Amino acid sequence: MEEGAQFFTRQQSINKVTQDAQRKIDQAAIDGAAARASAGSLRDAADRLAARLAASEAGRDSCTAGASKATAASAQLITDVLKRADERAGILAEVADRSRAHGLAGEAA
Repeated sequence: MEEGAQFFTRQQSINKVTQDAQRKIDQAAIDGAAARASAGSLRDAADRLAARLAASEAGRDSCTAGASKATAASAQLITDVLKRADERAGILAEVADRSRAHGLAGEAA
């Protein structure tokens, strides 16, 4: 095969790898957006549950008011920690997916 044809064939291979990698990166972004939407629903449900618990505890006897406030505050704290952990996990998963696609593309090229 002549040198020009070899270069052209090699360039076609590189272009295909680049296109495949971009498709994987695009799919990872789409998957990340879907996961964020789903996580948003989960976080909203956790917020509603914490609010219901706080309202429920607020209506109890005054002698248990201190315990009720502590329980509601604990529920809110747990909700906040879970929301932050979920957000961070989503970010890390998206970065990992993108990095993997770039790494596989580099290996293939």
